[in-house]
Amino acid sequence: MTRTHGPVRILGLSVAAVLACAAAGPAAESQGEHARISLEKAKAQIELALKQAELSLAPHQPGSGWTRQHMQRVLNVIEGRRGPDFRETVEDPGDGYGAVWHLRDALDALPGGLSTDAGTALDHALAYLNDAAEHARRSLKGTSVAQVHREAGLAAGMLAAALGREGSSAPAIGALTYGLNALGQAPAK
Repeated sequence: MTRTHGPVRILGLSVAAVLACAAAGPAAESQGEHARISLEKAKAQIELALKQAELSLAPHQPGSGWTRQHMQRVLNVIEGRRGPDFRETVEDPGDGYGAVWHLRDALDALPGGLSTDAGTALDHALAYLNDAAEHARRSLKGTSVAQVHREAGLAAGMLAAALGREGSSAPAIGALTYGLNALGQAPAK
């Protein structure tokens, strides 16, 4: 099944709009550094969310609520405390700010000279991150163990896609990693 995404929007901003409005000139270097730092923070949060998604699928006692608890942690890490699905009653292993907000900060700070491919890569990372959150929500609302686990697995897959594959020359596959590389900073392993 093929899925298409329209322009990805977060807080009313599309990646294309952010790139079009990014400042150039002397401030671009400091903007680029701010964007890189924000992308590194987003990467760290996505890695934490992926770890929670993996744990959700680890062997556990059926009916214990294990998978749902970890899917709520995934949402807490993705959205941060300001997110509509954040729940104080479930531990937040993240920084409380949220991967999506770090990614938004990075997009706001992208230097004007960044390649279109880098913007496309980050656009894909954001779409995958939004899809991961949607699958986590569906897992929480699942009515059968099979449905809860299926959606948790899809959330994990979308988180892995958001991180991207190191060395990919395709923005859709490289995602966040491609964007970091475009800013001149290879991601830490």
